[in-house]
Amino acid sequence: MQLQTQNLGQLSVGPDEYGRIVPQGGYPPAENADGAIIIIVNPPPGWNNLAAVKALNIATNMQTTYNYLTYLNQVLGANMSPLQADTLILLHEFEHTPLGGNASANHRGNPTGYNKAIYAKCIK
Repeated sequence: MQLQTQNLGQLSVGPDEYGRIVPQGGYPPAENADGAIIIIVNPPPGWNNLAAVKALNIATNMQTTYNYLTYLNQVLGANMSPLQADTLILLHEFEHTPLGGNASANHRGNPTGYNKAIYAKCIK
């Protein structure tokens, strides 16, 4: 298993149907390199502190700071520390590798359930 850093781009945030500012796409904190045994970590600026991720607000087209840690905790019903959240993100990507079972990337539209399982099995 290899960890590499590569600039994967910036997170985009914007309002959901209730007006809450939530991730709207853009780039993740990490990703798997297409089924390989490599996990690519998105380095600073932006992902070195999950409580203060540099993001583009697509509603205002302005740069902002987004608390991705709070977002993760809210959607998962958790109270993770930054270290636990980093671990969850890396385990999520690990599950896409051959060593982690080649989990499908079909969760892209709704990763919450996928991450809840990882949280319950490995973090909680």
